[in-house]
Amino acid sequence: MNKKIRYTLIVILLLLAILYVFNYSKNWKTVTIASEDIALADTAAVDHIFLADKSGHTIDLVKQTNNEWKVNGHFLVDPGKINLLLATIHDMRVQRPIDESQHNTIIADLSSRGIKVECYSKGENTKTFYIGSETGDKIGTFYYEATQKEPLIVHIPGFVGYLTPRFIIQELKWKDKLVFDDDQNSISSIQVQYPMNSALSFEIKNNSLFDEKHTQMPTDSNRIKHYLNSFKGLYHEAYLDFATPAQIDSIKKTSPFCSILLVRKNKQQTQLRLYFKKADKRTKAQFDENNQPNETDPERFWGIVDDESELVSIQTFNFGKIIKTKLDLTN
Repeated sequence: MNKKIRYTLIVILLLLAILYVFNYSKNWKTVTIASEDIALADTAAVDHIFLADKSGHTIDLVKQTNNEWKVNGHFLVDPGKINLLLATIHDMRVQRPIDESQHNTIIADLSSRGIKVECYSKGENTKTFYIGSETGDKIGTFYYEATQKEPLIVHIPGFVGYLTPRFIIQELKWKDKLVFDDDQNSISSIQVQYPMNSALSFEIKNNSLFDEKHTQMPTDSNRIKHYLNSFKGLYHEAYLDFATPAQIDSIKKTSPFCSILLVRKNKQQTQLRLYFKKADKRTKAQFDENNQPNETDPERFWGIVDDESELVSIQTFNFGKIIKTKLDLTN
């Protein structure tokens, strides 16, 4: 047997040995679990989801009779986030079983850092599982369900990334970011005040424009109509959970740049107070039109909605159309 044939046979034997090890030593009991065994097909029937972690954080999401959701009985839930959570529970599939050598490590991780998820429909528990951290390649997520005996690695086919961030365990991050969702048919009055320059303030009532002294001003009815319809679907950018109560109280004690009070025909009202945000290294527009450094951020304000304790970020890109002065609406 010449060297070339001997070398070829050795390579073939090595490949067969590797194939044997891969197929038989790695394939243990979890490979028999099918993807459909972890899927919750009827997420439309889910009306209650409970999340909890080992640090004592709990999230109680309950569907209301009007199909909106509330978190911990306090706040309306961001529709996009609850829909994403339900879609995740529906679309999760088994990616692969875990390696036997990882078993104890993954169990320990799920026990210490895992999030327990309970799904209910009409008071009946339809599914309970634990969602863990990401795999080393960050495209799989560790998962455990008591009925499955062993942990698994799950994913959503076609999605690149891990799933844990969708199981939000912080209450504030669930809160709906909607500020205004109104138009001329639902609005009774709008009062816009500029405490630092009251001459710019105005009020719209009965489709008429009034100045800061309640004197009616000449205006175009189409301009008023356009302004009132600009209050539809306005969401703030984010809740600023890094702000301490002391920082928020300090901001509240200062005079706002602008205050917008919307009163609806059903007597409900929403007030948005806007405060200047100091320019910092993250401010995109560092200089004004005269090439002078911006002292405040022209693209964002700090905002407080009604008397809530949270500080929010307001983008001028979205809210600029309602941050108007009397001069913008007069003929």
